[in-house]
Amino acid sequence: MTSISGSGSFQTGATTMNDASNYVLIDTIAVPIGLRGRPFIVKGTVGGGGAIAGLRYTEAALAEDAHYPLAQDGDFNTATALFPFATNNAYQTAANGTFVIRFASAPPEFALYAKKASANTTVQISGSILI
Repeated sequence: MTSISGSGSFQTGATTMNDASNYVLIDTIAVPIGLRGRPFIVKGTVGGGGAIAGLRYTEAALAEDAHYPLAQDGDFNTATALFPFATNNAYQTAANGTFVIRFASAPPEFALYAKKASANTTVQISGSILI
């Protein structure tokens, strides 16, 4: 689990995507109380090994509570109240590519998952709470 710094930024290590059938957890991000409810941006960087073929966003209503999926794959292609902007086809980002998703409100905890297209690859996420 990665915690957001006092300045509102975060960056995870690179996580290997080695499953084309199931979503692999990239990381879970804990949001400090004072930064919850604010808009935030997540940038994902896909490694050179291959593309991703799936992306899932989950969040918990309370820190360290059960997570519920709120968006998956093609859901990111339509702006909603939850995420007013996302890179088109973010869930199909090519090798060495990036995707960006802007979310309307930071929950106590959220997680991103991905699955590989064919070859193993890595995904790293970074972002910031808009203060």
